[in-house]
Amino acid sequence: MFEKCSSEIQDIFGLSRDDVRRLENEGLLKPIKRGQGKAAVYGEADLFRLLDIKIYLLAGYRIADMSNIITEDIDSDTNLDEQIHLYKKRILMLEFIKGMKAYLKKIRTLSAEQYNSLISVSINNSNLSSRNANEFFDMIWDMYKLLFIADYLSQRASFKEKSEIVSKRVSDAYITVKKLYQVTGNTKGWEELKFNMAAMAHEIDEEEVEEFVDELVDEYQQDKEKIIYDFISDCIIPITKKLDVQTGDLVREFWEYVIRFLMDYFFDKNELYCIFINVLRFLE
Repeated sequence: MFEKCSSEIQDIFGLSRDDVRRLENEGLLKPIKRGQGKAAVYGEADLFRLLDIKIYLLAGYRIADMSNIITEDIDSDTNLDEQIHLYKKRILMLEFIKGMKAYLKKIRTLSAEQYNSLISVSINNSNLSSRNANEFFDMIWDMYKLLFIADYLSQRASFKEKSEIVSKRVSDAYITVKKLYQVTGNTKGWEELKFNMAAMAHEIDEEEVEEFVDELVDEYQQDKEKIIYDFISDCIIPITKKLDVQTGDLVREFWEYVIRFLMDYFFDKNELYCIFINVLRFLE
């Protein structure tokens, strides 16, 4: 059996001693204690659970949120399919994080001139002042924060019972999307989104969500390459044209990687179903 002691857990997952104790007190970690005076050790189940917990902590969630996020359904036959689905998504998210780190490493190889040009061009293609690079990076973080919020909202059915934290996450998503629209200067788009969300809440019954999602995913699968091509052409090529070949190629590869991940990850019938159900209940 693969086991680690408390100090190793703290080092591997970047947790404090108090964090580990709190997770134990809330029943999320169940160390093995083999006798008086012997240090507790953590087995494979705890390590896999810590991996999930760490993903959420990296996304900005708190230790206090974990008892509502990490549940004990893994041994239930009725939840087995959902658990398999959940771990597949966790693996995809880890692969995405790994890919993002690889691209960030490539960006660091750019010269100072190339890097400054990239930042300048990116800012000038948004609604941000060229003097405010920090706001630009805040916008990028908001985009990834939204990704993790949506990921949370798309988890298994038991999450829908945690009304308080689900409502908070939907509210966070609402605020984040509004901030992103403000950055782009597309206030008309924001008003249209609010109107469509309100209409959706009143027109789509919960029983109709599954059929609606099925049609949406099928349509995406048919038009996937065109959607990606249009996004690259409309949003990314105008930026890459203003950069040197090396930087432009890197930017195009990066955004194609991101958009393909997002589309494949969220245009999944189980994912979208839970997202729509949670959002609809929030908007009621």
